[in-house]
Amino acid sequence: MLNILMKEVYYFLKRIVDSYGYMRFIKKSRICVKDTQETINYILNNRVSVSRFGDGEYRVMNHSGNGFQEPDNMLALRLKEVLNSNLSNHIICLPYAYVSVKHMTADARGFWYPFCGSYKDFILKITNPDKIYYDTNFTRFYMDMKDKKRVDEIVLRLKKIWDQRDLFIIEGEFSRLGVGNDLFDNARSIKRIIAPSKNAFEKYDQILTVAINVIPKDALILCALGMTATVLCYDLARKGFQAIDIGHIDVEYSWYRMGAIKKCPVPGKAVNEINAYPANRDCSDDSYKQAIIAKI
Repeated sequence: MLNILMKEVYYFLKRIVDSYGYMRFIKKSRICVKDTQETINYILNNRVSVSRFGDGEYRVMNHSGNGFQEPDNMLALRLKEVLNSNLSNHIICLPYAYVSVKHMTADARGFWYPFCGSYKDFILKITNPDKIYYDTNFTRFYMDMKDKKRVDEIVLRLKKIWDQRDLFIIEGEFSRLGVGNDLFDNARSIKRIIAPSKNAFEKYDQILTVAINVIPKDALILCALGMTATVLCYDLARKGFQAIDIGHIDVEYSWYRMGAIKKCPVPGKAVNEINAYPANRDCSDDSYKQAIIAKI
């Protein structure tokens, strides 16, 4: 009983310390991040490419890593280049948590409080307060949202991005975006380039070269490849492509369709955040297999 009480006291005090650290971050920050609706509207109206920065990208820039990307000095340098870039056909997304977490669940706030508090000085040091950023979490439209009444509307708007477009998906081996659901059913066509599920940046030059050589300029590219996608979409934008770092959108969509209330495994797909990977490495979906045009 005493151990349980001490544990509860510890977590109570930790929440106070974390929330205080977050409030100090918000007080010092002048970072401008547009919300999810503004982000989706801007993409639809301007057909821009998108690079997204979350906690993982900031950790790599600070010479750390996570479950699917080891620390990499060159990747850190490239991420900083993208963060400070200014292309007319490309936007940079940051966590809306840099502005507010009022719209988020308690679990989501419990993640962003300590991250923003502990990374406060680093975030403020390398992020341009005079630049307009957009919302990294436009692809995280479901699980972390406290009020889920607008999710249906957000999903419909997201689907307009690839409506009747020729779609090329660059993804990790176990991401399998759209397999088993109707997320991309309104695309005109789907082709896939499969890349490593972990440490994809080690194969970066090969991934970029293949993409440039096999994808037509009028197609839409969706990248789900962790921090590598952040850099890849920037480089593809420089080459005149529209490439969107789409991240965990398929997992979010799956949770939304399941009505999940907690992060949980999605059959046949990797869910990195909860360390869930498909037991069977092979995907039995014939349309998925037929869509693969390159494997790296």
